[in-house]
Amino acid sequence: MIKLQLTSLLIYSAMQDKHFYTEFGSGLNIIHGKNTSGKSTLIQSIIYAMGINYGRDYLKEINDSSTIFLLEGLTIDDDISTSISFARNGDTIAVKFGENKTERFHGINGNSSYEYGRYKKFFNKIFHFDLLLQNKTELVSAPLEAAFLPFYISQDVGWVYIRESIGDYRFYKDFKNDYLDYYCGIEKGTVRLNKYKLQSEKQQIDSELKQIERYKDNRPEIKLSIEVNKRFMAEALEFIEMYKNTNALLSEKEDEYNRLCSKQLLLENRQKVLFQTRKNLKKQRPSIDNCPTCNQILPGSIRHFYNYAQDVNDIEKENSSVKEAIKKTQSLMNSSISNIALLRDKIKIYNSYLEKFKIEGMTFDSWLNIHSIQRLAERLSSEKQTLEIKSQNLMKELSDLGDEDHIEIERRKIEKVFHHIFSQKVSALQIKVPKEDKYSDLYSINSFPYTGVELHKIIMSYNISFYKLVVQLGQTHVFPFMIDAIFKEDIDEESRLTILQFLSNEMRYCNQSFISIAEYNDDDSKLDNELYNIKKINKTFFNDKAKCICIGESKKERSLLSNVPFTKESVLDYASSLLMGIDQ
Repeated sequence: MIKLQLTSLLIYSAMQDKHFYTEFGSGLNIIHGKNTSGKSTLIQSIIYAMGINYGRDYLKEINDSSTIFLLEGLTIDDDISTSISFARNGDTIAVKFGENKTERFHGINGNSSYEYGRYKKFFNKIFHFDLLLQNKTELVSAPLEAAFLPFYISQDVGWVYIRESIGDYRFYKDFKNDYLDYYCGIEKGTVRLNKYKLQSEKQQIDSELKQIERYKDNRPEIKLSIEVNKRFMAEALEFIEMYKNTNALLSEKEDEYNRLCSKQLLLENRQKVLFQTRKNLKKQRPSIDNCPTCNQILPGSIRHFYNYAQDVNDIEKENSSVKEAIKKTQSLMNSSISNIALLRDKIKIYNSYLEKFKIEGMTFDSWLNIHSIQRLAERLSSEKQTLEIKSQNLMKELSDLGDEDHIEIERRKIEKVFHHIFSQKVSALQIKVPKEDKYSDLYSINSFPYTGVELHKIIMSYNISFYKLVVQLGQTHVFPFMIDAIFKEDIDEESRLTILQFLSNEMRYCNQSFISIAEYNDDDSKLDNELYNIKKINKTFFNDKAKCICIGESKKERSLLSNVPFTKESVLDYASSLLMGIDQ
C-alpha cells in the first residue's frame, strides 16, 4: 500500500502579482476563513496541481496563463519514503519523483488528449492505480478522478450524493461494484470484468459461427459444387496447367524481346556517335585543316599523321563491330517476334478450345464459377474450425473463473466489516440508520432518506467509514483525506459540538487529513466560543496539534492569493525549473 503525504503548496500568479504558500502538517490540517474566502479553492488547487481537470472552472479567479502551482510531498511505500513534486502551469505538468528525471507533459487540459493519456499512465504507475471500468463493450482504465474519490468530500455534491464528489461515472456500466471491489481488494474487481470480457468474445464468436451456418444453408450450390468439382477437376486442372505454362513462356519471350529492343536502341545510338566522330575527323587533317578552337593550321609532323590515321582506323573498326552487333540483335528480335506470335496463336487456340470444352454438359466457365464456390466453402470450413476452437478455449477459461458465488461471499465479508465501522460512526454522530439493508449494506447503499443536518452527518459517517475500511484493508493507495465544509451554514450548536467531538476522535487515527471550517469573526457572540473560534477549536478538540491554515486573515472574501511580500523565490525557481525542463 502506497501512501501520499503532502508537505507544501505554492500558487503564484505573475499577472496578478499575488501568491499563496503554505506548509502542511503530517496530521490534521484545518483550513479556515470567512465564507467564500477561498477554502474550497485551496483544496481544489491541491487536486488540480496533481493533474486533475475536474472542477478546474472553480479556479478561474486565480488560474490565469501565468499561474504556477507547485505541490510537494512524499510517497511512503513499505516504509520507504520518496519525495514527489507536481508543478503545473495551464496545460503543462511536470513531476519529479525521487531521483528520477523530471517527467513533463504538455497539453493535459483535455482528458481525451494524447498527452493526458501519457500522464495518466505515469500517474497510475506511481500510485499503483489500476482500477478498470466497463465502457460500453470494453474495459478501460478508470479516470484519475476515481483515485481521489474515497478520500474527498466536496462542498457541493459531496454532502448530497454518494460517490459523486469528484468525477462523472454515469456512463460506466456497474461502476459501483467495480469501484467498491477495487478499493476493498476483492480480486481488484477484475474476475467479474474478465468474465464479462470472455463472455462478450464468446458471444461474438458464436454469432459468427451462426452466420457461417446460415450462409451455407442459404447457398445450396456450395454442396453441389463439391460433387461437381470432383468430376471436372482432373481434366480441368491438366488443361489449366498447360495454359499456365504457355502463358508463362509467352511472358518470358516478351521480356526477352523488350531486352533486345533496349540493346538495339543502345547500339543505334552508338552508331550515331561514331558517324559524327568520323565526320569531325575528316575536318581535322594534319597540315591541311585548322584547329576548331584556335583556328591555327593543325601540326603536320609524322607523329600527328600517324595518330590521325590510327584514329580513323579505330573508328572504322568500331563502326564495323557495331554494324555487326546491330545485325545480330535484329536477327534475334525477328526470331523473338516469331516465337511470340506462335505462343499468342497457341493461347488463342486454348481460348477457343475453352469455349467448346465440356464434360457432362458443363463448360469451363461454369466450372470456374463452381470452383470459386468450392474455394469459398473451404475457407468457410476452415474459419468455422478456427472459431470452434476459440469458442472451446473461451469456455474453458470461463469454467476456470467459476461462478460469482465466491465474489459474493467476499463482498458479504467486507460488508460485515464495513457495517461494524459504520455503526460506530453513526452512533457517535447520534444518527439512526434506517433498518432496510439498502441503507446499511455497503454494496446496496446509493443514498440516504435524510435532509439537512441529518443528511450531513450520515454522509460524513459513510465517507469516514469507507475511508477507514480502505486503510484497514490496505489493498490500494491512500491519499490525504479531505473534507470540505464540515459544517452546514444553518447547523445548530448541538450538532456542531457533536461533529467536533466526532472529528476529535476520528482524526487522531487518520493519516494526513484536511478539513475546512467557515469563520464568523463579524459575529461578536461567536468570537470566543470554542465551537467557532479556530484557535479554541484546535486547543479543545485537537490538543493544539492541528496545523491551522488561515485564508484572507479570516476577514476577506476571495482572498486565497495575496500581495504580501513574496519570500519564496527559491521555491518558485524550483517550480519554474521543473516546468522548463531544467533538472536541479
